[in-house]
Amino acid sequence: MVVLGLALAARLIIKYRSRPDTWSRIFYGIGTNSSARAADLNRDGILDIVLGAGGKEFESTDMAVIALNGSNGDTLWTVGGSNQIVGSAAFKDISGDDVPDVFIGGRTAQLYAINGVSGGIIWQYLKPNQVSDSQPDTTLLNFFNLQFIPDQNRDGVDDILTAFGGYVNAEPDDFDRPAGMLMILDATSGEVLKRSAVPDGKETYMSPVVYDFGDGLTIIFGSGGETVSGNLYALQLKDFMTSGTRNSIKIDASDTKGFVSPPIIADITGDGIGDIVVSNMDGYMKAYNGKDFSPIWSRKIHPLGETQSMPGPLYFDDDKVVDFFGSFNIGKWPKNDTTIHVVISGVNGQEIFRDTLGVLQFSSPVWLNYNKDSYPDLIHLINIQMRNVLYPIYKTQLIVYEGKTGSKIPLDSLYEGKVLGSTPLVTDLDSDGKVDVIYTYMTQFDEFITYRDLVIKRIELDIEMNENLWGGYMGTDYSSIFKKR
Repeated sequence: MVVLGLALAARLIIKYRSRPDTWSRIFYGIGTNSSARAADLNRDGILDIVLGAGGKEFESTDMAVIALNGSNGDTLWTVGGSNQIVGSAAFKDISGDDVPDVFIGGRTAQLYAINGVSGGIIWQYLKPNQVSDSQPDTTLLNFFNLQFIPDQNRDGVDDILTAFGGYVNAEPDDFDRPAGMLMILDATSGEVLKRSAVPDGKETYMSPVVYDFGDGLTIIFGSGGETVSGNLYALQLKDFMTSGTRNSIKIDASDTKGFVSPPIIADITGDGIGDIVVSNMDGYMKAYNGKDFSPIWSRKIHPLGETQSMPGPLYFDDDKVVDFFGSFNIGKWPKNDTTIHVVISGVNGQEIFRDTLGVLQFSSPVWLNYNKDSYPDLIHLINIQMRNVLYPIYKTQLIVYEGKTGSKIPLDSLYEGKVLGSTPLVTDLDSDGKVDVIYTYMTQFDEFITYRDLVIKRIELDIEMNENLWGGYMGTDYSSIFKKR
């Protein structure tokens, strides 16, 4: 594998930094596992950045949701929270001012609808006085990424589908955990229209995905966790509204660990119907036929592999069928020490590329046409562990995997700190035809699962934005549906 020399890498970084639309902002005392998303909130024609954040778990913060001016990185507004906001934002105007409002969720039952202009809370799932130390923890699970679905209560506005689950106080070997739920809420008021526990009564972390496989909208969702077995399910939306999760179809089961990361819907069989590709905590990447949910292929990446990252679509070989890049952490949660990156053939599940680089992280890859050839390239964040006399030091770097050869090209300097679950965003904020990359890292360099300060960066590259097929976490449109070129 070819790696750029340090001198050339430095010239690339200086070139990118010299572009005028590049900025960096630091926020003290917080970190993030949320991924940046973009919408024009201040009506200046430039997309702005929204990100979930927080300090230590169970500690309140004034900066649980941050909105930044896309043009210069200045803070537009912040919203406080009682815990970390780990979901990523979704946007829909419900206030009638033609500016997108922000919907975002996180730990301890935090789910907000926020006015996009002012940052004022339109509604929240729990009122502030409902959160207390005396309240049972089982009522304060976590909200993850949401999807908008067609209007279910006939008020003329699309509604919200999301997952509610995850019991943060459980020890890894504590399997008695509250059941996760699927929920549908009214987008204008936050009223719960339907809720139902996952069929197996396990916990859930997977953000649900919605797709029409030919007979109406179907929800794909999962159960289980890092140490808890689980299942992958399909359920028609209309059935959920009438019968909860009772009529769920079990697509697959995982014996020792669960299905945590969202799937990708992509047509790999060529029949015009999206198929399901998912990675699970047992270290597999698997594909299922969208026609009948039967298995297409299954690939075990490593005997000790685990992942909370969703695969990234990539045309790596010449067969015109999309392939899938995945990151798998080696070891047993939470003591994973090495990360393997692989590309799996969409045709047959064969491994066609492997690289061992860095240590634990949960972010996912996104697309960039870096070198203007016919092969899209992947932007990814890596964490590197170094040693000094007393303790390990962590550093992080934004890199491009060149799509044709797998060569690694640094896009920015190597910084002290790390990224955990924050996926970069590739977009064109100011519609000038040039690629913008928004990414984050945390400056805590001597401990891993801890926060200190949060850095949010915009880098404008001297590269034309000519396609953006997979530009953020769960895709450019945040639906997890991959559309062919």
